[in-house]
Amino acid sequence: MSTQSPPNDQTPSGETTDVWQFPMDFPFKVMGLQREGFIEEVLTVVQAHCPGDYSPRETASAKGNYTAVTVVLRIESKLQIDTLYQAVWSVEGVKFVL
Repeated sequence: MSTQSPPNDQTPSGETTDVWQFPMDFPFKVMGLQREGFIEEVLTVVQAHCPGDYSPRETASAKGNYTAVTVVLRIESKLQIDTLYQAVWSVEGVKFVL
């Protein structure tokens, strides 16, 4: 009888749970406080981890207190996504990352 655990992307019965296929296009959204330079700082972090020629979409909240930027990124691995999610929190004013 084996007590060895299955790999992280498999269930005990051996079924794969990882549904992502790499490389892939991945919509990445960051929301934060509206301030000068916010979007540029977010895009600098994005470029550091996922270099590419992107067309960011910016959206302001109804009262103008918050802003969001969405970029569709070309992702090569789950580690790249995880690292990007962690890195973007270094930008001042970030409130949500989706």
